[in-house]
Amino acid sequence: QIYFGQANDACHYFSSVGYGCPKFTNPADYFLTLTNTDFPNHVDINKLNELFKTNISNNIEITIHENKESIAKSFYNPNPSVWHFIVLCHRFFINTVRNPGIIGVRLAMYSMISIAIGGMFLVNGHHTTDKDIQGRMSILEFIFAFYIFQSVAVVPFYMWDSATYNRERLNGDYGPFPFVLANFVSTAPGLFLIAFFCTFILVPMIALMNFAWFLLILFLALLVAEGFICFISAIVPHFIIGIALAAGAYGFFMLCNGFFQLKPDIPGWFIWIYYMGFHTYVYRASIVNEFGSRGILKDAQTPEWKTGHDVLVYMGMNNVQKGDDCWTLVGYLAICHLVYYLILKYVKSGKR
Repeated sequence: QIYFGQANDACHYFSSVGYGCPKFTNPADYFLTLTNTDFPNHVDINKLNELFKTNISNNIEITIHENKESIAKSFYNPNPSVWHFIVLCHRFFINTVRNPGIIGVRLAMYSMISIAIGGMFLVNGHHTTDKDIQGRMSILEFIFAFYIFQSVAVVPFYMWDSATYNRERLNGDYGPFPFVLANFVSTAPGLFLIAFFCTFILVPMIALMNFAWFLLILFLALLVAEGFICFISAIVPHFIIGIALAAGAYGFFMLCNGFFQLKPDIPGWFIWIYYMGFHTYVYRASIVNEFGSRGILKDAQTPEWKTGHDVLVYMGMNNVQKGDDCWTLVGYLAICHLVYYLILKYVKSGKR
């Protein structure tokens, strides 16, 4: 390297090292003549390189000496991980705002789907016939299963972030912990916004029970789905594979969450998926939230369905506490991000 700086400063620099551009000569042609060995009047490139190094070193020493106190203050940071976390949060928030596919498009899509669901089941209202009760079970299954499934759309974004992380970690810029934490913190507000808009639309239109609990369950479901996508995106080489893998896992979780087959009817070789899939706890919490608060079902034709509690007994959920299932989802969320952290730390470390 023989020069680095603004183009209009090049003539001044070369003049300062003894190679001033002659009058009425094009500077670009002159510099090319100096450096290209095909021209007879070229100079020693190594000499120009040494002059450049000396000049840069002198300028750096002068700058440091003149700004010693301000430089020391700017680089003082008692806890670099906190600073890394703040910078990464700022970056992720900017990416979220600038890239509508992360939150904006999803918010619009989820809202439109919520309006469509509300319009489809608007006539259900507070009716309590057998058909309405079964329809309410179907509504809850579709709402949570569909909204969770849509999280596969962000696999490419997480893979792009992982590629950036790999490069910057190899450069020693930061470690996996602030990256994972900042990723979670910057994602949560957007997901809460999605959950709030969907809840605001669905609960009054379909006459669902307990606005706050429904919002909490949906918010936790979206958070866990996002965490699940995080570690899926970290273990696959291409986003198409990540989407297929996540979709397959979600399909199994939906199949065994207790809607299509009640828990007692699930075959023994599939019951482990019932306990492992987070869809189970989302669906159970939503069902208990919906029917646990309902009193007498005056229009129900089935003799066993006199109250909402009777419906929970029929579904094998009479001993389920929605608060416990919400805490299970919090634990699932922590495990997803812990696995994501361990993958970034030990598998994506960049070491051979």
